[in-house]
Amino acid sequence: MGNVMDLGVGTWEYPRKLLKDQCHYLSVDTFYHPNVDLVADAQHLDQYFEPDSWDFILCFDVLEHTQVPIDVINQARRLLKPGGMFLVTTPYFYPLHENNQTKDYWRISPEALQYLLAEKSGFSLVDVQSQGSPKYPFTVTASAKK
Repeated sequence: MGNVMDLGVGTWEYPRKLLKDQCHYLSVDTFYHPNVDLVADAQHLDQYFEPDSWDFILCFDVLEHTQVPIDVINQARRLLKPGGMFLVTTPYFYPLHENNQTKDYWRISPEALQYLLAEKSGFSLVDVQSQGSPKYPFTVTASAKK
């Protein structure tokens, strides 16, 4: 399965338990928790990693907490190996959920996520789906290939 980076994992332990014997797994977040391997801002990952070094980057419910979501998307594309996959979820019709560590800045529509991934960042094979009612999707999910 290769190298998997999990951006914004927070206190969620399930990905590590699921993937620990399947790949090289690294969790990244902006605050320390025993489940976090690297405390770093997802908008500035180029300070820590070489380009083309990751097979998969997971970004579950993170973009709404970043001041400039396109910077996170561009960082992910830069870090992925050719053919690498970026998997994203972001809430849409969902309550604001900031806390002491993170603010809640955005709601990104399916069309906007498609635009950011394909047009602004140059990912190929972008598949964006919304979960829930077509008029009131609660989550937007996407997979994008470098």
